[in-house]
Amino acid sequence: MSGKNFGEFLKEVRKRYGYKTQKQLADSSGISQTTLSRIEAGIQRPQPETLRILAEHLRPYTYGELMEEAGYFEGLPSEDKEFVMDLFSESETYELDRNISIIIDKMTTNNSFDAVTLTFLKTELTPLFESEGWDDIEFDPAHIKQLIIELDSNIEYKKLIHNALLRAMNLLQNHKGKKDILSETKAPYYAINKKDERDIARDLERLMNGLDGKHAIGFYGEDMELDEEERELLKASMEQTMRLAKQLAKKKFTPKKYRKE
Repeated sequence: MSGKNFGEFLKEVRKRYGYKTQKQLADSSGISQTTLSRIEAGIQRPQPETLRILAEHLRPYTYGELMEEAGYFEGLPSEDKEFVMDLFSESETYELDRNISIIIDKMTTNNSFDAVTLTFLKTELTPLFESEGWDDIEFDPAHIKQLIIELDSNIEYKKLIHNALLRAMNLLQNHKGKKDILSETKAPYYAINKKDERDIARDLERLMNGLDGKHAIGFYGEDMELDEEERELLKASMEQTMRLAKQLAKKKFTPKKYRKE
């Protein structure tokens, strides 16, 4: 898709999802109105990070779909394009699930919530659960984690739960006088290891090579290619997505007996 065509696409999608003006989307997303104006006019390439932020405000479009619409996957063989699209889609949901799991773990003592934590959790989460007709939710870590998994790709509702958990955690933090309830702990079983790093580097090199040369990117026309800065931005975005996807795969398929937190 050309720059002009993507700009027209973004303008149409922006209005469709309730942002009548560029300023409204700029205020909501934190992306400058100047940047949005230049993208919609077709004179500025949307960077991967800009598209990631836009995806959070232009549901149901995903990060990967916006990257594809912007022409970032042109030149890739169909099987590689499908692979990359799946990575972007899975990583977005996985990142939210992972953050929710971390928050729950940090609020857990001996596989359960203590009385104070339970009070804060019920205050923040009960209205959300009741709005969905869930009146029999068990407030224990395992049950809430399972609920998040069963929500599957319902990103918007997961975000509401994530924000509610953050509020409860902040209340607990203030109550206990802790400065850093999310301090680093031992790496989980699904953390990236040296072999994973090598695998990611190999796959990333293959995908980036597929984008080089005359078929690199068709955003401004067939004769335009990624400059070095743009290439590095795209590479960093794809690498982060591949790392998240690798963690998701390890979390899903590691046998239970090896899942040592």
